[in-house]
Amino acid sequence: MKKNRNKITLEQKIRELTDPALQGIGQFPRPWMTRMKNPAAAKILILGKNQATTYYPSETLTHKRFVNALFNRKGESCRALHREITGNNKHSPTRKNIEALVAALRRVRRGQRQPILETNVICYSTRKGRDLNKPEHKRGAEVGRQIFRTILESVRFRIIIVHGKKVGAELGLVLQSFGWHNRTLPLASEHRPLHIVHLRGRPNTVVFVIRSLAEPEASSWTKTRPETLRRLARKVRAHLGRA
Repeated sequence: MKKNRNKITLEQKIRELTDPALQGIGQFPRPWMTRMKNPAAAKILILGKNQATTYYPSETLTHKRFVNALFNRKGESCRALHREITGNNKHSPTRKNIEALVAALRRVRRGQRQPILETNVICYSTRKGRDLNKPEHKRGAEVGRQIFRTILESVRFRIIIVHGKKVGAELGLVLQSFGWHNRTLPLASEHRPLHIVHLRGRPNTVVFVIRSLAEPEASSWTKTRPETLRRLARKVRAHLGRA
């Protein structure tokens, strides 16, 4: 019963925060990408900056349908809706890089389904990340940050995987505001592509910081990325295996 209550609570919050009419924005801000029907049960969080694909309300894309897709139910799914919105089945370079990380996690856990949620520190769409600073996106960015904070507070993640300098900086501020960490997060680099951070306020949660999976920065470490992702996956397995 407790799990069901948690699920309903998360859904109620997300339903309100993604309603364009209530929030005063012109899009459905996407809170996550996942294959899970119960996102509240996720154990692994993959974290980027903000999404490029925009979900505009229409006669065919209602808020009710959008929420059903978020929870992969009633014939809808996150990925199917994303393919419909983008108009093709081809993945963007960034999406391919994230899928490579998910595949590495799956291989090291012997093909098991992964309790993974993919989200962003700002769950709001702009064509370019720097567009978040434009006046017309101010309200959307505020909503996007609120959605992320809601997810982080509502779901007991064991693993948080952060990719990108700006993502780590934004997450660091959120962790400090929650009292979960009292320092800035380290930056991954060519010489040290993987960092491990243990949170003071959430002792069972580990943050892994890697270089960006988003283009164009991801292109600068294509040769070393496969091995880094393998190392990361092994460490994730070790942490999840602990009581």
